[in-house]
Amino acid sequence: MAQSSTTGSIEGTVTDPSGGVVPNATITVSGPNLISPQTATTDDEGRYRILNLPPGRYSVVIGAVSGFGETTRSDVEVNLSKTSSADIQVAIAGQQASVTITDTSGASVDTSQNTTGTNVSSEQFSNFPTQRTVQSLYSIAPTVARSGLRDASGRDRDPSVGGSSGPENNYILDGVNTTDPAFGGSGANLPFEFVQEVEIKTGAFGAEYGKSTGGIFNVITKSGGNEFRGDAFGFFTANSFVRETKNFPFVGSAPNGFSEIDAGFDIGGPIKRDKLWFFGAFNPQRRKNSFLTQTFRVPVESTITTPFYSGKLTYAINQANTFTFSTFGDFTKQEGFLFGSSGFGIDPSSFRGEIQTGGHNYAARLNSTITPTWIGEFAFGLHLQRANTIPEATSAAQSLITDSFAVLRNGAAVGVTGTTLSLGGNPNNLQLAFVDGRGGTIQRGLVRQGFGLITDQDRNRYELQARFQNIIGRHTLKYGFEYNDNQYKIFTRSSGPARTFTDSFGEEVGAAFPATNFPGGARITNNFGVCIVNPANPAQVQCPSAAPTTRLSQAVAGGQGPAGITSVVQAALTPTQLQAGAPILVLTSVRVRDFQLNTGDQSTKTRVESFYIQDDYKLAKNVQFNFGLRWDYQQAFGTNSTYLKLNNFKDNLQPRVGLIYDFTGTGKGKLFVNYARFLETPIPLDVNVRAGGDDIQLDRNANVNRLNAAGANNIIAGSAAGLGCLGCESTPIDPDLKPQTVNEATAGFEYEVVKDLAIGVRGIYRAQGSVIEDGSFDDGHTYFLFNPGESLTDRIARIAPAFDAAGNQIFGDGIGGIGEGFGRGRRYYRALEFTATKRFTNNYQFIASYVYSSLIGNYEGLFRNDNGQSDPNITSLFDLVSLLGNGYGRLPNDRPHQLKFDGSYRTPFKLLIGGSFRGQSGIPFNALIPHPVYGNNEGFGVLRGTAIVPTPNTAINVAGFPNEVDSVGKTRTPTTYNLDLNAYYPIVFSENRQLRFQVDWFNVLNNQRAIRLDETVSINSGISGVANSAANRFVNPFYGRGTIFQFPSSLRLGIKFQF
Repeated sequence: MAQSSTTGSIEGTVTDPSGGVVPNATITVSGPNLISPQTATTDDEGRYRILNLPPGRYSVVIGAVSGFGETTRSDVEVNLSKTSSADIQVAIAGQQASVTITDTSGASVDTSQNTTGTNVSSEQFSNFPTQRTVQSLYSIAPTVARSGLRDASGRDRDPSVGGSSGPENNYILDGVNTTDPAFGGSGANLPFEFVQEVEIKTGAFGAEYGKSTGGIFNVITKSGGNEFRGDAFGFFTANSFVRETKNFPFVGSAPNGFSEIDAGFDIGGPIKRDKLWFFGAFNPQRRKNSFLTQTFRVPVESTITTPFYSGKLTYAINQANTFTFSTFGDFTKQEGFLFGSSGFGIDPSSFRGEIQTGGHNYAARLNSTITPTWIGEFAFGLHLQRANTIPEATSAAQSLITDSFAVLRNGAAVGVTGTTLSLGGNPNNLQLAFVDGRGGTIQRGLVRQGFGLITDQDRNRYELQARFQNIIGRHTLKYGFEYNDNQYKIFTRSSGPARTFTDSFGEEVGAAFPATNFPGGARITNNFGVCIVNPANPAQVQCPSAAPTTRLSQAVAGGQGPAGITSVVQAALTPTQLQAGAPILVLTSVRVRDFQLNTGDQSTKTRVESFYIQDDYKLAKNVQFNFGLRWDYQQAFGTNSTYLKLNNFKDNLQPRVGLIYDFTGTGKGKLFVNYARFLETPIPLDVNVRAGGDDIQLDRNANVNRLNAAGANNIIAGSAAGLGCLGCESTPIDPDLKPQTVNEATAGFEYEVVKDLAIGVRGIYRAQGSVIEDGSFDDGHTYFLFNPGESLTDRIARIAPAFDAAGNQIFGDGIGGIGEGFGRGRRYYRALEFTATKRFTNNYQFIASYVYSSLIGNYEGLFRNDNGQSDPNITSLFDLVSLLGNGYGRLPNDRPHQLKFDGSYRTPFKLLIGGSFRGQSGIPFNALIPHPVYGNNEGFGVLRGTAIVPTPNTAINVAGFPNEVDSVGKTRTPTTYNLDLNAYYPIVFSENRQLRFQVDWFNVLNNQRAIRLDETVSINSGISGVANSAANRFVNPFYGRGTIFQFPSSLRLGIKFQF
């Protein structure tokens, strides 16, 4: 009957040698992690329960009672949020006064709850080959998969659980909610040496747990004890320990090795025995990542430093009350070449700077045993997180200028040739320009100067909790209250100076926020169309669409075109022809964007009040019925106004219902079925900033008439279509908006088939309930925050339009729609899960799982894996009706097969060896096409998830830099598999002192398969008002080529002294 996220419990039945129950026996539990022994008395049926136990190993002592001697059961392991079963048979007095029964570690089957997932103790994860932070452990559980989100070193973070996106998880460290308040996902990290245990909840969690529509990752740090214990350790990887990179992306930089040093210490012990304990740890980590830039393949480096720290005090006020205070921090700094940059540019400073993340956390907790059958936990938490991006001074003063296409010749980017001609002879129209790329190759995304977005952010949370648990006969009642205040302060702006533009065509007349004034700097994109010289006629250029044909024809006719070119024609060109031909790039538009988010000296806020009650009712000794209800209320505030309230009692109701049958009657097996509704809480604060108004967001856009937006510029005709100021006013909220929910049904069984080996089978069905997104029914002029397919605005929009006699549309009650809406946001996850867990006995242990699953729908979640958009609840998925085509299909986290194995074996000569294996299907492949307003990668050219990986065009290959894709002709990225091994050897000096030498070998087979492919099949012309047809898009020459690959094989050496 586990009570909280920081403790577990022990329950059992005391019997005599004949099998009769023993009532009124005194039970005492003690252990090195428990500052004050806890006691209980068996009831009339011989049952006992002891709650509020920190994770660890315990001795259970049955005191001598009439006719029976004292009996001890030792090494009963308690896990986070779990109930360990310890049935004990006492001995008859006089025959044997004391009996010691030794248990193995961990409770194989928890018959008190339906929650699915995995618990991993420090004894386990320290023996598995993994990266040395808790983030690397999250994927050990079944149904947990790579989500597409990565950290500053390119390693996976914030995994997908049960088909949900990464930001939908809830992260709890030492009882503190450390989920990123602004975007979701993990807002803190911890190294191994600080951690006692990690619990991964993948579903069916009770009413006491919420704030997640994905999974829950619960971590508890180490405490002190009555004995001084500690570690001094060092781990390192040299660049020479890393194998060479075998595959290189065409777009983006490529990893080129790394070096890492990870050293520190931890110590815990008594300040006063049995009264006051302490624990402290410091673990600075420094990693240097090497990269090769896109196209130029210039070596660059970044350095990431994190001085992890942790501290904890445990104070026994008395035997019934324990107070704990803890703090930990992960201030991280990335310096040099910034991860995610391409490096393909004229000025290296465009990709250099500093990113500051992480922060510090504080938790204060009182665990009270109010009566032997009534306990409480009272907690306060503080999560302080930063997210700052600081460029080098040179690039900070310049506007970011990017060319959509460029030509590489003789190792350098070919310059742009300007003309004095303007389109159609009007000097206020686009000034013509081109790139004569004959003898070169086409490339994407050349950065000419500047940095881009600069940001300073504080993302904080304050929280209070009061949780109670009562045992009343066969009922275990859990109830409580939680309050948290999430705060977000941000100042994001573009690098470079402010700009002003003339408006000779009157495009911005009457606009509330005219795009003639860009006060916060700008990001500029020169959009080029790709043409080629006719192979059969070197004096003629062929262009695939009308726009570049018209522009280049005028330049040639005016005597300012490419040398030797006398004519330009429009021709249907294949991707192979465009990639293999002699390229001529034609400037088609110049797009300027000023994006700014500024809360000033204030913060946006979201407050959440949560209530829950749950009854775990023992219908019989081996049958339990769980029923719980939970409510999460939330209110979102801008800097000066209230934006959003989700306070409806019915809409916030989250039922949790489960039934458990212990078919063994001895706690060795269970059949279970469960239904639960989960609710997204809180809505990430990015919504308050981007949609809440209060003049926080400024997003002005314009198409101007000069290359690089240099000098005096004019806003060209037609640029108001989809431009202007986006999000500068608050997005109206649908009057019947409901919170975002997920419904889950699961059923299965677990059984300890032989001692210490448990197997399980589970079926899972998860269906998206309501979705919160922003959308527009008039193709981008006005937006609503609504539930697609449910809200009032969607229902009205579906009404057929009505017109008066003059042909004017009539609006009013029951009339005035547009005849179409969005339909519901849908996401369906179906899975069959098989597990096997072997506790560490007979010198070996393992955790293994296989999952067969399907994930389909039109809603991925809070993060768009397909195009990388991270704007929770306001992604572009439902922005426009014109974006919906082909959107229903296999979602990006769909992986039909996942196989996992983690294990270790201690040899007879003390050497311990461990292994970790991951095998998983690739993800669905898409053909992403541009939208005329929203730009690239916003639409689906064919049904989502059904595009076929094309045969690579070898004409664009670069010698010495291969890019191999192993799934050509299929509809998925390649299947990947990874094997890691490790070994350590201890030199034992005494019972509590040893020196441990360790080696970890990652990706033993050196597989470097593609895990992501370029899904951009075509690129926007960038010309406002031009129809979004295939004829007006430009083919992406790198479609289907690998963009991210598995990391090369590497070694890590380590040494640890334990005392």
